[in-house]
Amino acid sequence: MENFDLMVAQNILDLLNKQKKKQSDLGRFLDLPRQTVNKILAGKRNLLASEFAKIANFFSCKIEDLTRQRKVLKEKVSAQLMGEITKKETNKTFELIFELSDIIVEQQYLNDNKEA
Repeated sequence: MENFDLMVAQNILDLLNKQKKKQSDLGRFLDLPRQTVNKILAGKRNLLASEFAKIANFFSCKIEDLTRQRKVLKEKVSAQLMGEITKKETNKTFELIFELSDIIVEQQYLNDNKEA
């Protein structure tokens, strides 16, 4: 279950960044103390079903957007590669590659759901 919690945490962090929202805004919306939000975003606290629904509402997304697996895999690969690569330019290139792959996967997901 720990991997699931980390996956959800990473997806929430990604949504915060993409939507330019703050952790404190999420905490206020959920009516949770800062320490609890920090645990959630570190993958150290399980979310209740009602919290999943509230977080999805906060981001105007579906609950499944919070539970997508591809983000954790990307981070694992990134961490392994970045530990071996030392040049900043190469690190930037990999970051761009991962951003582009996210865009491609997201577009494919949207296309698949349009056809359904």
